[in-house]
Amino acid sequence: CRLILKTVALPASGERRRWEQMAKWPKIQMAKDETRLSSFGALALWRFGPLFSTVFLDRDGTINRRIVGDWVSREEDFVLLPGVGETLAAWQRAGLRLIVISNQRGVEIGRLTAADVDRIHAYMASLLLPFGVRLDAIYYAPTGSGPRAKPAPGMLLDAKRDFPAIDLAKSVMIGDALRDCAAGAAAGCATILLAPPDERDAMLAEAKAKQIRVDHCVASLSDCRSLVLPG
Repeated sequence: CRLILKTVALPASGERRRWEQMAKWPKIQMAKDETRLSSFGALALWRFGPLFSTVFLDRDGTINRRIVGDWVSREEDFVLLPGVGETLAAWQRAGLRLIVISNQRGVEIGRLTAADVDRIHAYMASLLLPFGVRLDAIYYAPTGSGPRAKPAPGMLLDAKRDFPAIDLAKSVMIGDALRDCAAGAAAGCATILLAPPDERDAMLAEAKAKQIRVDHCVASLSDCRSLVLPG
């Protein structure tokens, strides 16, 4: 299901001087393709333009407060996390495409309906509007498994189909669960994991054990602001 709200490779040798001037992202996680990981690292502080063209965002725990053990089914349960509106506004002003990618398994097990999800998404859009943010699209999977539900990359590939200008190699997936990073990596995107400081080491150890590529790990979406848009 989707709602459209409005309609890295290594550099060429001639550009390598520019890349040598870039600071590096800390290398958080072992990856099979170390060259690719280090290229994402070099990208992080490129001062010659936006780092990415598209930002894929998980919803619960990333944009809004997660309800542990339950689903957000009412507007009053949907609370934006601190700094989210300002961060998304800065990215959108820079021309980045903002797309939400969310699993909503509560639909599958009868805890909420598709109409509930649509209503919550409309409410989310209304909360972001005062910041000047208009999401480009929202995709959600009403099941907990399958080719569209994270950790599969189906929703990101749907976005690529609907927005042909998206370059997945110049996109980033941000979320608070390893399935978010797994989906982003499978689609060829950079990945940022959001983890509380007291859970960071355990989550990164789990990512390593499961061979899930995590390019960077920070505590909140607002902490991603300068990683996605340096300067």
